[in-house]
Amino acid sequence: MKHLFLCLLSVTFSLYGWQKLKPKNGIEVYINDKAGSEIKQFKAGANFNINIHQFIPIIQSMYESCQLWMKQCLERKAIHQFSINHKIYYTYFSLPFPFENRDMILEYKLTENKKENSVYISLSGRPDFIPHRKEVTRVQVINGFWKIIQISDNQIYALYQMHMEPGGSIPAWMMNNFIEEKAFEMFEILKTITESKKS
Repeated sequence: MKHLFLCLLSVTFSLYGWQKLKPKNGIEVYINDKAGSEIKQFKAGANFNINIHQFIPIIQSMYESCQLWMKQCLERKAIHQFSINHKIYYTYFSLPFPFENRDMILEYKLTENKKENSVYISLSGRPDFIPHRKEVTRVQVINGFWKIIQISDNQIYALYQMHMEPGGSIPAWMMNNFIEEKAFEMFEILKTITESKKS
C-alpha cells in the first residue's frame, strides 16, 4: 500500500504546471508548452476497470495494429525485436493535401516494477533506424511514455505522455488541435475495449 501511495503521489506531482482540459467520460487531458518547440506536449490519464496484465496486451496491440487507433494509418508493423518487451515499430500514415504523408520509427520498451505493481513503457523516436521513403516526411522527434499502476485487483490507472514533432510545414496550431482531439479519442477507444473485456 505504501508503494502504491508513493507511486500515485509521484503521478500527481508530475501534473504540476500543466493546463487541464475539460474532462470527458472520466478521461483527463493536460497540455503544456515544450521548451524549444511550438508543438505542445500532452498527458492523458484515466482509471480502467481491468487487471494490469489484461491491460498491457491492449496497449501493445496499439503499436501492432493500424486503423482502430489511427484512422489515417496506412501501415504499422514491428520491424525489429530485441525482446518480447522491447521492439521497434514502423508506422506510415496519410495527411490531407497539401501536406506530405508521414512515417515514424518508434522504440517501445516495457519495464515492470513488481514492488510498485506498475508498468512503465518508454516511447522514443528512432528516425534513422531504416532508410527514408521517397516523398514521405519522417517524424524526427517522438518522446513519451505510459505509466500504468494497479490500484486494486480489477482497477488500474493509466497515464500517457507524448511530445511529437511532425516535421514539414504543418502549422503548430493545427497540430496542437489534433493532439487534444487524439488524446481523448485514444482513451475513449481504450475505455470501450476494456469494458468489452468484462462481458
